[in-house]
Amino acid sequence: MVTDGLTDKLIAAIVAGVLLFAFAWVLRGIDRNKSFKDKKIEHALPTVIHLSQYIESWRRLIAIANLQTNRKLTEDENDIMCRYVTQRDEAKMSLISNINTLLLFFNKKLVDEFYAVKEWDASLSTKRRNELSIINEWDNWLFRLSEVLHNHIK
Repeated sequence: MVTDGLTDKLIAAIVAGVLLFAFAWVLRGIDRNKSFKDKKIEHALPTVIHLSQYIESWRRLIAIANLQTNRKLTEDENDIMCRYVTQRDEAKMSLISNINTLLLFFNKKLVDEFYAVKEWDASLSTKRRNELSIINEWDNWLFRLSEVLHNHIK
């Protein structure tokens, strides 16, 4: 009889321990998933920011290039144009770095979307200003890629 009570207590303690372990394991998994989602957000945000900065730099460069077709730029305007070129190049380098590390956090299908914009942008590098795509095409890429990232983070 004494052993029956001890056995019942031992079984209850084992069941409680297993339940506690399972509960801790589930909580750890939830925390791990939240942490991974946070990492995705930490990576997605600067990617979209750098793409946006790159597009805005292009927008400014195109505007000042259009001005340059009508007249000679002043020294200040030339300085501004050089600053825009620098900002565009810095944003592009940051964007490429982010794109090249997306596979660490996202699936290949999403990464391929970003490689497509990278290839599209590279195809523009040999074109003259009047042959460049309209800025709306860049804006469309920004919207599309932002949406793709958003859907993969949810």
